[in-house]
Amino acid sequence: MSVLDRFRLDGRTAILTGVGPGVGEHVAKAYAELGANVVISARSRERLDRIAGEINAADGGRAIAIAADAGEKADLERLVAGARDAFGPIHIVFNNAAAGVVYAADGGLWANTDEVWKTAMEVNVMATWRLTELTEADMRAHGKGSIISVQSCGGFTPIPPAVAYGVSKVSGVSANGTDLRL
Repeated sequence: MSVLDRFRLDGRTAILTGVGPGVGEHVAKAYAELGANVVISARSRERLDRIAGEINAADGGRAIAIAADAGEKADLERLVAGARDAFGPIHIVFNNAAAGVVYAADGGLWANTDEVWKTAMEVNVMATWRLTELTEADMRAHGKGSIISVQSCGGFTPIPPAVAYGVSKVSGVSANGTDLRL
């Protein structure tokens, strides 16, 4: 018996946002390797198709790709509906999408325009809330679930001039370690 057998996710369905090269891709592949049905999402369809193809080519891998903008409520509704249509109830939500970073070359502090603030809050805060709201009934029905939100050091230590990004990441930090009773 492998130590990883304790972490099997057979038959469970996981939605992952912000899947690109890096954390999202690696977590999606790990979930699939542990037996989960994986629903990967990001704005870039080409990358998603590649990752889903690699997961499905692996022994026992089951993945679908749904292009969606985490900052758009209708896209998140479509993502959850597509996940349920493909695999049934949702067990895991992995919030990895992020937005709102600006750089000094973009104009410094004043590059944090109203649009940057709106995007940062929609993707980094509201998407997490919306996906929780959309999947809570599934998790309640089977008596358990996991909602995981990737945070950033920018939420703990400001990284000027990315003020909007930092503030939006602080919003999620206060929930770290909170036991969400459904």
